[in-house]
Formats: sequence, C-alpha cells, structure tokens
Amino acid sequence: MIFLAVTHLLGGNLYVYLSLKADAITRTTRYPLFFVFSVVCAIGLVIYACIIWRWLIERRGQKLQSDPIEQKTALSDVIETFKIALRLLKTRNMLLLLIPFAYTEKLLGGGLFGFITKPKTSSQCALVILIGFFLQSIFYYSAWINFPADAPANETNAESYFQFSSSTSQVIAFVGSFIVGLGDSALNTQLFTVLASQFKHSSASAFALFQLVQGIASAIAYSYAGSLDLQYQLITVAGTAAVGNSSRELALPHGIFFHRKSNTLYVADLGNTRVQIFSLNQPSTGGTTAVFKVVEPNKIYVDDDDDNTEPTIYIAVFVGNRVEKWTKGATHGVQIGDECRSCSGISVDREKNVYMSESDRHRVLKWSPRTNTTIIVAGKTDDRGSSSEQLSNPEAIYIDQSSGIFYVADSHNNRIQKLTKDSLDAVTVAGSKTDSPGTDVGSLADPTGVWVDEETKVVYVADTLNNRVERWLPDASKGDTIAGGFGLGDAENQFNTPNDLTFDSEGNLYVSDTWNHRIQRFHIIDNHPCTPTSTEWSKTGCMNHTRRSHTTSVLINEKVLVAGGFDNGAISNAELYDPSTEIWTTIDSMNDARGEHTASILMNGKVLITGGLATRGFLNSSELYDPSTETWTTTGSMTNARGEHITSVLTDGKVLVTGGYGDSHWLNSAELYDPSTETWTTTGSMNNTRSEHTSSVLANGNVLVTGGHVSIDSLASAEVYDPSTETWTATSSMNSARSEHTASVLMNGKVLVAGGSNYSHSLNSAELYDPSTQTWTITGSMNHARWKHTASVLRNGKVLVTGGFDHNALNSAELYDPSTELWTTIGSMNDARGEHTASVLTNGKMLVTGGSNGGMALNSAELHKLITLDDRHH
Repeated sequence: MIFLAVTHLLGGNLYVYLSLKADAITRTTRYPLFFVFSVVCAIGLVIYACIIWRWLIERRGQKLQSDPIEQKTALSDVIETFKIALRLLKTRNMLLLLIPFAYTEKLLGGGLFGFITKPKTSSQCALVILIGFFLQSIFYYSAWINFPADAPANETNAESYFQFSSSTSQVIAFVGSFIVGLGDSALNTQLFTVLASQFKHSSASAFALFQLVQGIASAIAYSYAGSLDLQYQLITVAGTAAVGNSSRELALPHGIFFHRKSNTLYVADLGNTRVQIFSLNQPSTGGTTAVFKVVEPNKIYVDDDDDNTEPTIYIAVFVGNRVEKWTKGATHGVQIGDECRSCSGISVDREKNVYMSESDRHRVLKWSPRTNTTIIVAGKTDDRGSSSEQLSNPEAIYIDQSSGIFYVADSHNNRIQKLTKDSLDAVTVAGSKTDSPGTDVGSLADPTGVWVDEETKVVYVADTLNNRVERWLPDASKGDTIAGGFGLGDAENQFNTPNDLTFDSEGNLYVSDTWNHRIQRFHIIDNHPCTPTSTEWSKTGCMNHTRRSHTTSVLINEKVLVAGGFDNGAISNAELYDPSTEIWTTIDSMNDARGEHTASILMNGKVLITGGLATRGFLNSSELYDPSTETWTTTGSMTNARGEHITSVLTDGKVLVTGGYGDSHWLNSAELYDPSTETWTTTGSMNNTRSEHTSSVLANGNVLVTGGHVSIDSLASAEVYDPSTETWTATSSMNSARSEHTASVLMNGKVLVAGGSNYSHSLNSAELYDPSTQTWTITGSMNHARWKHTASVLRNGKVLVTGGFDHNALNSAELYDPSTELWTTIGSMNDARGEHTASVLTNGKMLVTGGSNGGMALNSAELHKLITLDDRHH
C-alpha cells in the first residue's frame, strides 16, 4: 500500500505536469524521466517479489490469519448504500466515465486475467501479477519512445525515437494506452485476490482500507500537482545553459527585444560583448551577430525608423556610461544624448525621444533628437529614495506608445513605477508600497525587467532575485507567478537571476535567464485575461481575486460588492466594482472565509451574508456589510450551520433562510433574520429536505420554493411559505425534477424555472408557475441544456440566461421573451463559465463575474454592451 501511494504521488504528478502543463518535452527532460521511471519500476518489482514470496510461504505451510475486526454495519445502511450506488451507476455521467475505463480496460482486463486464466494456485496468481506489472512497464516505455523529439500535444510530422513509420503513430499510442489498462486490471484483480485470502473474515474492511490508501494518495497527488500551478509551456530558444561564444551559445544575456516585422528576437549578449539576432521562424538555428565589441551591453531597444529597412538598435552600455545607436551596416555605434552613468535601461517613444535609466544617479533621462537636449523625466539627481518622486537604481523602461505613459523598474525600491510624460510624481503599479524586498506575491525583489500589455494595462515583471516572472493586473494588490517561482536553479521551470522579458505576436513570453546563459520561451495560458473577443460582450476590469461560488450585490451607491467564494479553498476577501470607472478595489475582508453562502440586500442598504462552507466545515455565522463605512460586522448566528441554502428578503424586511446542507445531512429547517434586532428565530420547517433549490418572493408576499436535491435524488416538489402564519403548504409539483436551476419572477407575476440537472443529465426545459392557479405549465425550452447558470430579469421584462455547465463550462447566453414564450440565442460571453454571478447594474448593463472553467476559478468580468437589451427585436 505504501508503494502504491508513492507511485500515485510520483506517477500522478509526472503525468499532470507533463501531459497537462507542457507541450514540449526536450531530450534533457526525457532522459531523467526515463531514469526515474526505471528506478520506480525496479523498486516496485523488488517489493512485489517480496510480497509474493512471503505469500507463497504462508500458502504452503502457514495457516491464514484472519482479521479479528468484525463488521457491524447495519443491514439497512448497507442496502441504502447499495441502492445509491446502483442509481449512480445508471446516470449518464457515470456511464460516460465508466465506458472508457471500467467497461473496456477494467472489465476486459479483469475477465482476461481473472476468469479466463482462472489462477487457482499461488504461483499462477503471482505469475498474473508479474504479467500485469511488466505489461504496464513495457507500454509505459513504448508510449515514451513513440513520442516525437519535441513531444507536441497536437499533430506533428516530427520523427519518433523508434521508427515504426515515417511519423509518430497514433495507433501505437492508443494500443499502448489500452494495454496499460489491461496490465493494470491484471495487477489489481490479483491484488484483490490476495487481500481476500489474507483477510477472509474482514475482506470488506481490507478492500476499504486498500481503496482508502489509494484515494488518499491520489488526493495528495492532485493537491501537490495543483500547487505547482504551472501556467506555461516552456522551451529554450537561445543559449545552451552553458556559457559559450558560438552562434548557439550566450554568456550572461541581459536585455531582449522582440521585433515584430521580422519575427526575430534581439539579445544583449553581455558576456560576449555583442547583440545576437535569433529567428523565431527557425528556433533550432543559431543566432547572427548584429552588434559586436560593445562592452557590457545591458538593455536594448529595436526601432523600425518608419521604413521597411533593417531596424535601428539602441543599446544601454553599462560600463561605457552611454547609449549607442547602431544603424544598418554600421561597424560601430554612435553615442546619443549626454552621459548615462551605469546605463541600465533604454526605450524609444513614437516621437523618437530616447529614454535612458541612469542607475547610479537614480534617475531617468529623455533625449530629444529634434532639439538634441536631455532632461530628467523620473527621479532626482543623486537623490536615492523611496518617495513617489524618487528612484533607487532604476533599470528597465517600458513606454506605452499609445498614451506616452512609461513604466520604470525601480529595482532597489522593489517596485514598478508608472509616470506620465508631464509629471515626476510616480504611481506604484507592482510591488509593495514599502521599499523592502519580499518573496510573497505582493512583493518584488530587485526587479530589473518590465513589459506592459498596452491594451489591458497588465504589467509583467522580471522579479530578479525571486527568480520568477510576475503578472500584475491593474490596481491589484498582489501579482501572480506565471513563470519560475521554484527557487534558483537551471531546471526548465527555474531561473537564475532573470534580467529582462518580452512577448511575441502570439503571446509567448521570452525571459533572459542571465546566469543560466539562455533565453526561455513560455506559452502563457490566458495571457490577455481582460481582452475583449466578443461583439456583444466586453471584458471589463478583472477582479483582484479569482473566485467561484461567490456572491455579488448591487449596492445603493450603484457599486457592486463581491464577497467570498472558493479558490483552492474558501476565501474571505471582498472587493468593490465601480461601473463608472470599471475598476475593482479590494476592501476589508469578511470575518469568515466562506463559499456557497448567500448575500441579501436589506432595506437599510446593508448586505447580510449567511452560512456557507469553510475549511472547518459548514457555518452558521452571519455578518453585515455597511456600504457607508465599507466595514464588516458580525451579527447573530443561525440555529443551523448550512450551505447550498437560499435566502429571500420578505416584504416586511425580514430575511427567510431555507434548507441547504449542514452537519452531514440535508435540511428542511427554515429561520428568520430580523434586521431591527439582528437576531434569528426558527420558523416552520419545509415539507421536504432540500439543497441547491430556489426561492422566489411572489407578488402576494408568499415565498415559492422549488426543486433541489437530497443525496442524488433531484426533486420536482414545490411548496409555498406564508409569512403571516409562518407555515408551509405543498403546491403542485414541477413537470421535471431538477436542482441547480434558476427561478425568476416575471413582471406578470408568474415564475419562470429554467434548466438545472437531475443527476442523470443537464436540462434545457423550462416551465412557468402561476400563483393564481398554483399550477405549472411547460414553456419553450432553452437552446442549450445547462446547470449552475444565472438568470436575470431585465428592465424590459425579458430574462437573460448566461453560462453554466453541460459536461463543460458554457459561454452561451440566451433571452426568454414572456410575451412569446420563446428563447433567442444572443452573442456568447468571452469566457465560458459556471458557478458565476450576474447582476443588472443601475445603468442597465449586465455584469458577469468570476466562476469556474475546467476546475479553475476565474477573475475575469464582462459587461453586455447593449444598455437595456430591449432594442434587439425593435
């Protein structure tokens, strides 16, 4: 069992890392992996041999020992558990999961090695175990050998290591993976036989323990793999990780610059006193020398000079205390501007003004070719400091060509400063507000490179002494690591003092890994998290925190409060969105981290947060947010801890909480919160226990609760709560059982229920509840089946449904027209998402925030461009 745990950890993480996170496996990576797999296989073989040998001895002469622990499970519990398992087995999602695994590899493998061979002796059983082990080992190796040299994730014509054909064979890959499953079946089938024979009188406990160890190991593996958080795919495009002066080698590369017209990368090869050009169209070739015999070229800038000839190169010459300009065909550079002492940064604006960092004098200069004059545009001469008007050893400069705003890597102040061309007063856009270095995501340590996405204003930083690249969203209080971050080293996911960075036209990141003498390329996933791609939806500012299963509330001051949710666990942070500026601002956090909670806007303008799931379990706590002071205060606690519940603000201002899940069971209890006294009181319980249901306040003040689920059973039942009597009355059931659906009160008083899931499949059906007759009627179906979506009633009375899940996250959106009872598909969102929120703002726009896609929480937000969405058909 210990060995199985170890192999799960090692093999699982290697698989997640290589299969899901990288599209290129180089030879230098391949050989260590072969070695690791060989060692693991050898150790496993020895352990299996020892197990089998001991078992053979026991089978020959020793009496099998039985486990003294007896099962005392109640028969009813066993029957109920078996029924749940059978119902799960009949669901479509479970069948889809079992088809490629259980019904093919597992069952066929078990039949082949467990029933056809019918090993009745210990030696036969041991033989089958060894066969399974060797089958797995052989075809693992076959799979690796069949990979082409660069191992891309998509189709390729690259040759594989063993030439079965002219190109890599998909047939071999599929056959190999299938036989790996067969080997696994042989192995597990006979291991289960061993367990059954060793623990005759407690085989159930033995099997449970075996599965528990596997489950724990798998959970640890997934957790550990997730902590790697590798959001990139990597390859070395220049240098060999060893110092050298050939065309393929580099020595202490510093500044790099991507030239779009020629698709080439310029590298300041400091140790070799030259500037090298590497073609990105042919990355395997060596570089060509564009500039030579320049003593310690630091940063570089490549300018086209507004023509199609070979570009001009500007070099910040550190030792020479100057900036040199190299034009086409030049054999030497020409100094421009005044002295630039310890020159460490260079950039050129649209007017051909040259900006240069004078590191030792703690300032940035600007030289004008029109007037041949040099002025100070950042920092103070020989005045090191950390105020907004001071710098300390500035390095790289990046100029936003569209606005003229420029950014400076203020290295010894451990921050990135943003300045306008008319002011010396800078704003910190990355790094802490103090001048102290740090290793957390809110700090930097001696940053020397900066690059800015001019469309999204996202700042990218070469965080030199932390050996990583950080991405900082606008107005964020912390960054996120997109490359490196695994300490100093020469592995492919490590750096040794990265000095500069740039991006190519396809969004690939390039980093000069100075003391590893190489340039690394990374394909960044979601490199433009706030860039619009849809015609009807526009991305607005990204939230400062990724989150799903959170809440949003439109406040009386028209701002939007976002609170809590999940992101690798429950979070407590909160932030405000200002529709007038489309900017997110982090505010004080809630007192408790929580997700799957509720938020209700009270009549006094405050927001009530209730329950939810935290790390320690479900919560009964509640707290209030006051928009006037932007503070959180705890208020009375609910009687029951619960999550997946629903809250409704009644006509008298009280808040009704219903159902949910907590304390290991589903709830039918309900309770009332009184804002005037900040106390909770229990009220009548629902007729059915339920969670992930809906509740709607009807025109008569009553509350309609629909659907939900108990265990894996979705509900069709509905019931009505009367606040005047605090009682529940069953009403007619929906036509379809559903949970994780939406319910919207239309302007005609009816309630529209749409979508959801019945644990067998997603639903696209919709139905209407008429409070006057207490009956349900089927209305037009949505164009897409979905669950965990949102539904919002617009000013024109139509209902806008967005996102959700149907196997995968959806980006589709559609409108329901109550007058025609028809659904119309509208433009899709930029990001597919479920577990998100949607809010109708006071300006009529629709704001969608966060959610998840592929198991990853999102921080993106987007607005529907149409003001009211009511002119579409007029």
